[in-house]
Amino acid sequence: MPGEYLRRFTYDTIGHDDRINMNLIRLVGADRVTLGSDYCFDMGLDDPLAAVQRLQLSAKEKGLIAGGNAARLLRL
Repeated sequence: MPGEYLRRFTYDTIGHDDRINMNLIRLVGADRVTLGSDYCFDMGLDDPLAAVQRLQLSAKEKGLIAGGNAARLLRL
């Protein structure tokens, strides 16, 4: 199924709309999403971590998105 291919990629938080981020996380899973900031562009958020923290997710899921997934991908 084409939808199965979505789990092969890693995505970043879009950051501008909580509904979009939650839909992404529901679609691919919190283990496939990393924190995105759009830094240094004018569309970037002042506090991208706060955007993740306010989502209706478990502490584990927030931890994965806030840095756990990036650490795993970068083998840190």
